[in-house]
Amino acid sequence: MNFKFIPVSFFVKIKHWQLFLLVILPVLLPTFIGIQTPYYFISFAVTMIFFIVVLCGWLYSMGVMLHPKLPSDVKLNVRKFKAFLLIAVAYMILVSVMMLGVATGIVKPQGVMPALFLIIIPLHLFSMFAMFYSLYFVAKELTASEKQAPADFVGEFFLLWFFPIGVWIIQPRVNRLFLAS
Repeated sequence: MNFKFIPVSFFVKIKHWQLFLLVILPVLLPTFIGIQTPYYFISFAVTMIFFIVVLCGWLYSMGVMLHPKLPSDVKLNVRKFKAFLLIAVAYMILVSVMMLGVATGIVKPQGVMPALFLIIIPLHLFSMFAMFYSLYFVAKELTASEKQAPADFVGEFFLLWFFPIGVWIIQPRVNRLFLAS
């Protein structure tokens, strides 16, 4: 898997406040449009997809660019990370598009709901696992790259999980790692 279209270095060099605004401002767009307009669900779906792409692009960038900085005694499989992150992104985008289809009336949920439910629950659980693995991978890489040894990374995991807060703490650390090189 090689994602040449993602500007990997962009996400590790951007400042924390710029990354925060890049994600939060577009997410507020549906609020400004208003719930009563017919364009609300379209803007909501588009902003959710944008949020997913930016957040996962940030995780991908860190996962790929921090990997060469790992100490030799920390072994992490970057291919597995890429695969799990791709699965999580694909599932979240698929759900956003399906929600848009239901909200606009293009997709009628009455006939397919029971069968779809049996498919979505395992997919959802696996996608959650894939996303948590991606957070685990990046958190472990970040701490090991900074300390140049295996270290506790629980705090970093939760900071990545709660992105709007964690970006203020994680991104300056990532910036320092790449300014030093």
